[in-house]
Amino acid sequence: AKRRREDVGGLGSISMSSEELAALVEKVVAEAAAGGTPQSALLKQLRHVLSSDDPNIIRQAVSLGCIPAMETYLMNMASPENQLEAAWCITNVAMETSEPVMHTAPALVQLCGSGDEGVAGQCAWALGNLAGDGFQQCETVVRNGAVPPLCRLLARCAAPQPPPESLGATVAWALGNTFKSQNPDAAVRQ
Repeated sequence: AKRRREDVGGLGSISMSSEELAALVEKVVAEAAAGGTPQSALLKQLRHVLSSDDPNIIRQAVSLGCIPAMETYLMNMASPENQLEAAWCITNVAMETSEPVMHTAPALVQLCGSGDEGVAGQCAWALGNLAGDGFQQCETVVRNGAVPPLCRLLARCAAPQPPPESLGATVAWALGNTFKSQNPDAAVRQ
């Protein structure tokens, strides 16, 4: 099973025309290509758009090139806020289809170890959506080494000063999706 990350307490899903979406993605992509740090407001706006239930919006954003930009923001260790927004965008794209974002699994696995619980949890959610898209996708997530960092992240939830309960639930769900592979023993051996 896969889950869409809704925008609780925020703007919710934003409706926009194809032209407006193209302009937004163009700005986000240009910032990533320039090596700059985008205004977090741009990434948040894109995240709100990708929270849509409309698969056409997600397909259009992907076709306009937003995924390579999200990878750039994921790897920018200087900006956890942008990492969170990028992971959230990837989570919602993966909710619709994992194919355009499957190659982000190694970065998502790495960021499950982030000291920022929001980033770590969002990356776990994205990995859960990737693994939940089918046996082949699950195998890819497991081969990329997702199980040990997810287990470590789950262990952090039992610490004396645990993170929010929702983090533990998200990580447990993501781990559950990794055991849906054709070879669940491979996940356990990690």
